[in-house]
Amino acid sequence: MPKRLGSKAMPTVMTIPVLRDNFVYLLIEGERAICIDAGEAGPVIAAIRDHKLTLDAILITHTHYDHIDGLTALHDQHPCPIMGPSDLDHPATIRHINDDTELVIDGATLQAIKTPGHCPHHFAYHTESILFSGDVLLTGACGRILGGTPSQLWQSLNRLMHLPADTKVYCGHEYTEDNLRFALSILPDDPAITQQLANIQARLSQGDPSGPVRLDDEIRTNIFLRSGNADVAQALNMANADAEQVFIELRRRKDHW
Repeated sequence: MPKRLGSKAMPTVMTIPVLRDNFVYLLIEGERAICIDAGEAGPVIAAIRDHKLTLDAILITHTHYDHIDGLTALHDQHPCPIMGPSDLDHPATIRHINDDTELVIDGATLQAIKTPGHCPHHFAYHTESILFSGDVLLTGACGRILGGTPSQLWQSLNRLMHLPADTKVYCGHEYTEDNLRFALSILPDDPAITQQLANIQARLSQGDPSGPVRLDDEIRTNIFLRSGNADVAQALNMANADAEQVFIELRRRKDHW
């Protein structure tokens, strides 16, 4: 009998690069899998076939085209429940998710965390020591504000920062090297960011994705998550500003980076 998601064995994550710089993920235990996002169908269908998996569900973080364009083709090949935010418009959607919804899928329990800011309707998914953060928390930075508000995005990041320190973050895009270079343009002598950039470049040079990154390492090296730190505020000449104001200025600068 195949192992079932939600058993005592720790699930694994398969990272599937799609489009130009997106990721789709398969959360796998034994022969069962859950797909997170569906920007492109072909590579996901191939991975499911090659690894002889059964797809139990598709979870969508948000409805930007590069996260859902492959949804119909993937579902046509692997009919299964589709779940996502309230603006997900697909005839096979069986559930629009609410904040803190617990999703039990073939025995696996995932927590849906409402994380608006990048866009008005966005969810991250957390299970055990794994976080699928979509485009809200990107390794080394955060997503652009495309319909949400800066305050929403800052509050969402703060929610994710309170997850367990050993959580492994799987984000929606391969922007990490550029994100860390931006951080060093603000804090050029920061040893943690400098070392993280070297680590990421080593991974990329081997043809591997930059993630996952542990959440505690992300908090040390993601300049956006350090908006409440005095060194970041001083580097921006904002010593008297609060963390949210510093965050907004960082996001403004990154938009023009």
